Parts: sequence; structure tokens; C-alpha cells
Amino acid sequence: MANKTHIVRNNSSDGTKTKTLRLRYTLNGKKPAISLGRVPMKLARQFQRYFEQLLEYHAIGAPIPPDLIKEAERLEPKLRDQLIEKGMLPVGLGGTLNEFVADYIDSRRNVKEATKRKWRNEHERLIRYFGVHKRLNKVNEQDADLYREHLKLEGSLLTLGTGLSDAAVNRCCGTASQFFQAAIKKRLLATNPFEHVETKNLTNEANFHFVSVEEFDKWIECVPRWQVRLALALGRYAGIRLPSEAVRLRWEDVHWGDGTAADYGFMMIENVKTKHHSTVQEYRKVPIFPELRPYLEEAYEMSEVGAEWVIEGVEGFDKNRDNPTKPNLRRSALRSLKKAGITPWPDLMVNLRKTRQIELTDIHPQHVVCAWLGNSEDVAKKHYLKVTDGHMAAGCLVSACQKAGPKAGLSVTAMPSHAVSAKSQTLENKAYHVMSYHDMPAIGGQVGDEGLEPPTSSV
Repeated sequence: MANKTHIVRNNSSDGTKTKTLRLRYTLNGKKPAISLGRVPMKLARQFQRYFEQLLEYHAIGAPIPPDLIKEAERLEPKLRDQLIEKGMLPVGLGGTLNEFVADYIDSRRNVKEATKRKWRNEHERLIRYFGVHKRLNKVNEQDADLYREHLKLEGSLLTLGTGLSDAAVNRCCGTASQFFQAAIKKRLLATNPFEHVETKNLTNEANFHFVSVEEFDKWIECVPRWQVRLALALGRYAGIRLPSEAVRLRWEDVHWGDGTAADYGFMMIENVKTKHHSTVQEYRKVPIFPELRPYLEEAYEMSEVGAEWVIEGVEGFDKNRDNPTKPNLRRSALRSLKKAGITPWPDLMVNLRKTRQIELTDIHPQHVVCAWLGNSEDVAKKHYLKVTDGHMAAGCLVSACQKAGPKAGLSVTAMPSHAVSAKSQTLENKAYHVMSYHDMPAIGGQVGDEGLEPPTSSV
């Protein structure tokens, strides 16, 4: 390959040789050249060796290895631009961070709009910190560390000068790392400056709130529209995602049953968020829990004859049924919370779902509850299952020093519930008994005094 490239001096207007150099090479029968400028011959020879390596990969159509990309990042911009123009380096190498991230987001056409919205937010944070002219290949590991510190102090897009939680900071750094990893795949970078930055998916424990039955009853009595009451009840008592899964529920997917083991009631819930994964089915089966049935019965009575959707008659829901993240359920929920005199908690809808997963996991196997709610056991352990005041109160009634013996068996009735409502709720002048999951009949008998193991003779 060395005989196909050679360094020559440019000629002046009078034909004399100048001190400016060019690198000529042969490619596809042509002899183009790259202007090197006025540089020492020693440096020109170094560039010649580098260029010959690029030429080898170009000739066979192979991707350029990371070490050559890293070398290209150190070249003068004018020289690098010539290599890009000649097709020796990928287009975009040496471009700005702003341009690359914008192009990356636009190119991902198979991604949900909600995901793109998160990417655009992170794009805005990056540009606010680095500026629109920062080159992609000029962001180093120290910049990544300083950017993380910036997010903790001033990362909020809504309130200037306000920082983000540790969980939010990690998510932002994870998204930024995703951008730079995409640049590596396109051979625009050799290394990811965010590779060493913490991006572990954390849970913000301060945002957790257990929504007790009493609190939910007080709230629901101040909700004027039956559609909103049903949506909230689906989140609190069925643990479905709000509003996306609620607005996609059809009457044909509701099997009433009679509440017995022979003909139990269930709903087929569309996995709106996760159905694009190859391992997730389009629908999952969720029981019609006793606490939920009154709300569904009311909705059936209030719906028009022949109605397709369980929740109809709310303009925001009806118009955005095919884009189920847009219906603004939170706005009406906040108004009713204020009317009820309840202070809103963070992650308003998510905590309804978390509360139900905790309740159900206390009495059913975890894999069963995850199948009902449409998440994995790992996700449930990390983000949903929390220790509540009810757990702490129950623990205080059990002695850790109890020994195995005739009186060691614990009565199930000795364990207090999280919160059992003692009143009835009124829905459109209809009184429905508030049925707690603790009122559900126990499956199988209680453990007797002898426990699970057969009695043995004392030694």
C-alpha cells in the first residue's frame, strides 16, 4: 500500500516548489490528493502511515477500528474534514454534540413518543451545560463527572437552580451514556466518557406513599365523575397502569363471572407499555377483585347501550385512546384531592399501583401478583415492594423468641391489616360496601398448633 501514496510539494504560480505539502494516493484508477499545508516532513510521514491504514480498511469496506477513530479525534479539524469528504472517515466525525443527539433522536422512528420525550429532555440538559458548539469528540471523562455534579445542583428543567434526586441523576446519566454509546457504534468515537459514571437504576424512596383504604375512600367520595372514579379504582384495586391501560379496557374484555372459584370474574388488560417486547403477550388476565366490582358495576349502569369502551364520555380519554399516555387524569385527581383535604403525594398514580402490589404480595405468591400487574419479580422487588407501617405494626405482635411447641402456631387473625375501612362509600347515591382484601376468605385452613411438620417425640 505504501507505493500507492506519496508526498509531494505544491507548485507556485511560477512553477517553483513551495513548502506546502500534499498527500497523493491512488484509488479506483484516480489520483486524488489531500492538502497537508506547511508541516515538517516528519509529521507528514506520520500522517502518511495513518492514512495508509485508513485506505486499507476503505478498500475492503471494513469498519474503522476504535484506535484509528481515536487517532482521527486528534487531527486538525480541516484535515479531518478532508478525510470525511474523501470518504475515509465516517460522516459526523468531529461534529457537535448537539447535532449528533438531534440526529440520533430523529432517526429512532420505532421508539415510543414518551421515550423520545425523555431523550429530548436530556438533550436539552446536555446543551444547557455544554453549549451548542461543543464537539462530540471533545467530551471527556472529567466533563462527564462535572456534568453529573451539575445535575445534582441545577439539573431541573422546570425550576432553574434546582437539582435532581440521585435516582433522576442516574437516569439522566444513563441516557447520556446511551447517546455516546450510539456514537461509538457509528464509529464516531472510540470511548464512552460516561462509561465510568454511575447510571444504576435507583428508586427514590422519598416518593413512596402507601395509599390506605381510608385515604382512598375519602378521596373517591370527592370525585364527581364516575369515569374518573373507575380509573382510580382500577389503579388502586387492580394495580393497572394509569391512564394508559384504563382507557384501553373494552367491555368485551370484562368477564363478570359470579365471584366463585368455578366462575371467577376477570378482565383482559392490554399491556400497552410492554407488549412491544417479544417476551410479553398483548393481554394479561387480571381478577375482578371484590373491592373493584362495585366500580365496574356502576360503570356498566352508567354506560350507554352498546358502548365499546369501559370508560367513555370524557373528551380527553376519548380523543387520546390511541395515544393513552396523553389523557390528563392527574389534573382531575389533584382537584378532588384538594376538595377532600388530602395533601397530594409524589408519583400520584404509580403509588396506587405500588400499594396494590404490596397488598396482594402479602397474601399471594409473588409470581402470581406480577402476572396480574404485568411486571417482573425483579422489577417488583426493586421498585414496588416496600416495608409499610402495617408491616411494622404486624411485626410488633410477633415475638422473635417464640419456640416451636404446642402454642407456637400464629393465628392469622392476629395480624392487623394495612388499613381496613369501617364505612361505606357513596357512588351516585348508591351505597356499596367497601370490601377489603383482608375480608377475602382464606384459601385452605389455618396452620394448627402442630405447625407444618408432623409432631415428633421429645428427646
